[in-house]
Amino acid sequence: MREGAAAALGEERARALGLLDPIDPMLLAAQERAVDVGHCGALPPALLPRMAEAQLARDAVMAAVLREHADNGVVLLAGDGHVRRDLGVPRWLAGVAAERILSVGFIEDHDVPIVGRYDAVVVAAPAPREDPCLEFAAPSLKRARLDFSDERPRASRAPA
Repeated sequence: MREGAAAALGEERARALGLLDPIDPMLLAAQERAVDVGHCGALPPALLPRMAEAQLARDAVMAAVLREHADNGVVLLAGDGHVRRDLGVPRWLAGVAAERILSVGFIEDHDVPIVGRYDAVVVAAPAPREDPCLEFAAPSLKRARLDFSDERPRASRAPA
């Protein structure tokens, strides 16, 4: 999406998807925040608008495919951000009856569900994994975290 939706999808397709229309500044800001959080705050701020626009384009394309098959019933299994009512694919489903859309967010038990993001929430225990933000850490910090991950604070002994 370096050159924008028209370059990636063709001008006619981008226009049909509504991607050449001005983006609501509140939507773009919210999507930029979601991209920033999803990348652990490690991206240069100048990248956020383009990455947010790319995310909006992905959602618009998925919505177009769903819309084509909506009369027969269709299910989209996608990541948390894509199923959000406020930012994701459901936002792009104009023309589909609201009662035919059900957004289900799968979240980890330490996350707090935010009202309005999903129609329903399934809460699950976190999958065991390393901190995903380690991938964005500086190499020296990665080594430091990996090298000392087994270290436990040791009690100091008072001289005898």
